[in-house]
Amino acid sequence: FRAILEKLCAWPGAGAIDDAVLLDFWWSVMGDNAPEEEYVAWRDFFRGPAYRQRPAAETVAAMTLTITMNPYFLLHK
Repeated sequence: FRAILEKLCAWPGAGAIDDAVLLDFWWSVMGDNAPEEEYVAWRDFFRGPAYRQRPAAETVAAMTLTITMNPYFLLHK
C-alpha cells in the first residue's frame, strides 16, 4: 500500500494518473466489492478538471473518502 501511496503523492504527475496506479489504489481500499463501472467513474472523475491540477494531499484524501463513502464499500463493510 505504501508503494502505491508514494506514486500517488506525485499527483498530478504522469505516474500518478496511470491507470495501473489508480487501479492498484482502488483495489487496495475497495477490494472486489464494486463492479468495474464504479472504478471507471471514480478514475475518470479524478482525471477530469475537478482534480487534475489539485495538490496531491488534497486529491489522495478525496480519493480515499470517495471510495470509503461508495455504497458498495459501505454495504460490504
